[in-house]
Amino acid sequence: MFSELNKKWYTTVIVESTEGLEDLARKIEEASEEMLKKHTFKLVTFSMVGTDKAILVFKR
Repeated sequence: MFSELNKKWYTTVIVESTEGLEDLARKIEEASEEMLKKHTFKLVTFSMVGTDKAILVFKR
């Protein structure tokens, strides 16, 4: 997946957690930090899917 990121302006990441909302929030933050540091993408929006998933949208 990440090899294709060099060609994109926007990308999405799905984050899942079965440990509750606090764990999901931590995973969202970790994914955001990783995308910013490794791939120069910034989190622009996200959508919660129930209480165990989130769809994150990143922009270069």
